Amino acid sequence: MLVRPLRSVLQKHVGISRIGWNVNTTRIVRNLHSKAEGGLSNAIPRTSQLNKLIRDTIKATGPITFSSYMQLCLSHPEHGYYMDPHNAIFGKEGDFVTSPEISQIFGELAAIWHLSRWIAAGSPSEIRVIELGPGRGTLMSDALRTWFQFPACRSAIKSIHLVETSTHLKKVQLEKISALWDGDIKSRDLLHWHDSLDDVPTPTPDTFTMAIAHEFFDALPVHIIEKCDDGWHDVLVSFNRSAGSSVNEPPLVLVRSPEASLSAKLLASSSPRFSSRPIGSRLEVSPTSFKIARRVAELINSSESTGGSGLIIDYGGNQSFGSSIRVRTFEVLRSLSQQLFSKAFRDHKIVDIFDSPGLSDMTANVDFAYLAEAMNDAATTHGPISQKDFLLDMGYHVRLSKLLSTATDENRNLRIRQAGRRLIDPTGMGKQYQVLGVTGKGRLESKGVGEEEVWPFVVRK
Repeated sequence: MLVRPLRSVLQKHVGISRIGWNVNTTRIVRNLHSKAEGGLSNAIPRTSQLNKLIRDTIKATGPITFSSYMQLCLSHPEHGYYMDPHNAIFGKEGDFVTSPEISQIFGELAAIWHLSRWIAAGSPSEIRVIELGPGRGTLMSDALRTWFQFPACRSAIKSIHLVETSTHLKKVQLEKISALWDGDIKSRDLLHWHDSLDDVPTPTPDTFTMAIAHEFFDALPVHIIEKCDDGWHDVLVSFNRSAGSSVNEPPLVLVRSPEASLSAKLLASSSPRFSSRPIGSRLEVSPTSFKIARRVAELINSSESTGGSGLIIDYGGNQSFGSSIRVRTFEVLRSLSQQLFSKAFRDHKIVDIFDSPGLSDMTANVDFAYLAEAMNDAATTHGPISQKDFLLDMGYHVRLSKLLSTATDENRNLRIRQAGRRLIDPTGMGKQYQVLGVTGKGRLESKGVGEEEVWPFVVRK
């Protein structure tokens, strides 16, 4: 374990200051109220155009896979949730708040972990950073600000690769991250955007790769399959025609295919763990996640490079799931009653998966064991462990104390404490989020370097 390098890094790091705090729900409500006062047309979203496209597709070709439905909801070029610039996704006006948006401590300690792995590799002369799904750029901004406190690390960072498909979010990320360079246009040349991880180039011989994916894999499309007496069946999206009327369209529902399918059989065979599931079991399987995880491992553990490190942080666990799909939305109820504001918003609440396709975020729990199966013969995985354990073992209390010492008044002190507490809450984020570490030795493997425990992914008694 790299206790000494990590300790020295932490001692250096506690001098960094920037205050991060939690979302103030009161401000959200006030903002929403002000929008509504400007007219109901501003506060009430229009019927999803994507809803019609999905229904027309089902009418024309029959039921569609849940993976196709989820892909359309999130990534349709015009109406997908992440592609439409009108959707306020992150932050106080958005549908959900992620750990980096809550407190800077999260991004800083993730950066410290990567820094310790770079030191363990002998501080290679070139670093390239990769983030999958950078959101508003907050996590990358906090990580870079942390790395920049160490001159050797700062000078070693030669490129930053952001895997992002949304044109709108690319602009937001550029503004957020480039602010670190105080207008130095040349430094912005380090930033590169890619629509796919496959577009990220293979590392050069002297490159150490730092990769991070936070709340990325949970938004990748999943297939749903069900085990029956005659084999595995697809679970598809179709209409419940018996519930329709001359006024209302029949609702979308999940239906099991009448016969076992080859596609479902192939999905079920993608992990040896799935074969033991009992009759009647449903599984959420993401071959897209498997492919991307494999590629992450290859980029980190290239035999031509100096290796690398990776962190995957997401909802889920070290197991498969069958009914974890959920939708999160910040949406004014489509109601014109005088009680509009008594129940006028659903921020960070779970609603039906077929509610307003394209207007809500849709996620599924991540099967970390599945990701590890994709990666383990290409790199070494560690964990997963809870976000609470990861942050505490990486120096959470040390960093929190330093931030509290910079608080100029009691209100700011309280906000810092509340934000930090939320990150490690054992009844919330602290347990729900899991952290998987990934390491690759690169050329070090040929020098006879043995396996080691990687902090904080150690065997816990």
